[in-house]
Amino acid sequence: MSTSNEFYQKQTARFIKKWSKRRLNKVRFSLLESFYYSFFFSLFISFFLQESKKIFSISTLSVFIISFTLYFLFSYFLLFSIYENRYQRVQKENNH
Repeated sequence: MSTSNEFYQKQTARFIKKWSKRRLNKVRFSLLESFYYSFFFSLFISFFLQESKKIFSISTLSVFIISFTLYFLFSYFLLFSIYENRYQRVQKENNH
């Protein structure tokens, strides 16, 4: 039982350390998250689902732009808020 608590305490400490840096700039966080997601998603779509085997094409670029925009909005409005609420809750629990 104690190893489980230690594991979760390490995970919480890692989250606090990581999120305390990322929470300072909401736009940068959203841009990086959406870039990482969109880049690999567009390559996956272009490689496996397109009839032509050209990885870098106009359709790949359009998938990248659309997924980048959608994931940016998702991470800016929803994902950042979820992480921030979790961070605030964990900080409050650690202070008490």
